Amino acid sequence: MRMVQLPHSYYKTMSNISQYIFQQQDIVTLEGDVWGYRKDLKDDFIIDDAIIEEIRRLAGGDVSIDDIAGQMKEKIRISPGLIKYIIER
Repeated sequence: MRMVQLPHSYYKTMSNISQYIFQQQDIVTLEGDVWGYRKDLKDDFIIDDAIIEEIRRLAGGDVSIDDIAGQMKEKIRISPGLIKYIIER
């Protein structure tokens, strides 16, 4: 399964046919802004294995998914939707 993160302005105006095409291609769409300014933007990025393990460790405890997303959002500057996606995968 693949994932695409779209800025809020694009996500809320995305047409139904676009959503359908993503679903048919087994692509998950997430709402969230890409951190940085234009010179910092990249087509893709890699989340370090240590960060993924920390997210999974927190998910294994008694902490809610929303709390984990809030904590990690501040720490690593990725959207809560992407953090929830990592937990659910």
